[in-house]
Amino acid sequence: MRKRCAEKGVGIDQCIASSVVHEFGHVLGLSHEQNRPDDPSSELCHRNDPETVIFTGDIGQFVYHTWGNTKFTPYDPNSVMNYCRIPYYGNTKLSLMDQVAVKVYYGNIPGFSTPGGWNGLVGRGIRTMRIPKLMINNLPYNAVLTESGIDSNHDGKYDNVYTLTITYNPSVQSISPVTLVGSATKVGSVINIKPGSKISFPLFKYSSAGKVVRVGHASVIKRADGWWIFDSYKYFYDIH
Repeated sequence: MRKRCAEKGVGIDQCIASSVVHEFGHVLGLSHEQNRPDDPSSELCHRNDPETVIFTGDIGQFVYHTWGNTKFTPYDPNSVMNYCRIPYYGNTKLSLMDQVAVKVYYGNIPGFSTPGGWNGLVGRGIRTMRIPKLMINNLPYNAVLTESGIDSNHDGKYDNVYTLTITYNPSVQSISPVTLVGSATKVGSVINIKPGSKISFPLFKYSSAGKVVRVGHASVIKRADGWWIFDSYKYFYDIH
C-alpha cells in the first residue's frame, strides 16, 4: 500500500483512511463495483484480487465473479467500492449512490411494500407505506399509510386510496424523517389533519414479496373525502 500511495502522491495516513472506508463498505455488505458484469470498462483494475477474479487458462483469462450479489443501482464509477475510481487512493468520500444504498438498508427510511407482487389486482395483498418518523407540529410520530382494500369499480383492482394511522413516539430515529405540510389540530389523543395537507418522501424504498426492488421519492395528499392519495412518485433505481 505504501508504494502504491507514494506512486499516486498520496500521504500514507490519507491512503489508510480511504482503505478503511472501503473495508467498512464490505462490513455493510457492499461488494467490489468494478467486478459487475455491466462494468463498461474492458479491463479489471486489480487483476490479482483472489476473492473476485479467477485466473484460468495458459494465455491468462480473467473471469468476473459476483457470487450472489444484488445490483442495487446502475454501475457507479465513483463508488468507494470501485478500484477503478479516479482517484482511488486517498479518496474517502462516498458517492451519491453509495449513500443511497446505505440509507436504504440501514437508515430506517419510509418503506412502501406489496406483500404479493407488483400489480394492483385484488388478492395480491394490501399495500402499505411505513413512515418511521413523521413530524406533525414539531412532534414525532410513527405513521402507516394503508391501502383501502376496496374495489368500488368491481374491476378486480383495489382503489388507489389510503388511510393514515399515526402513533406518538418521542424516541423514534430515522435519517429520512418526513414532515406534514398543512394544518393539523389535536383534540385529546386524536390528531385531525385537514384536507389538502401533504406528506413528501424525499427517499423511500419499495419492497415486493419481502425484497427491496425499487428506490424513489413520492408525495401523498389528503382529499376532501378523508382518503390519502399518491399525487406524485418517481423511481430512481430498479434493483435486480
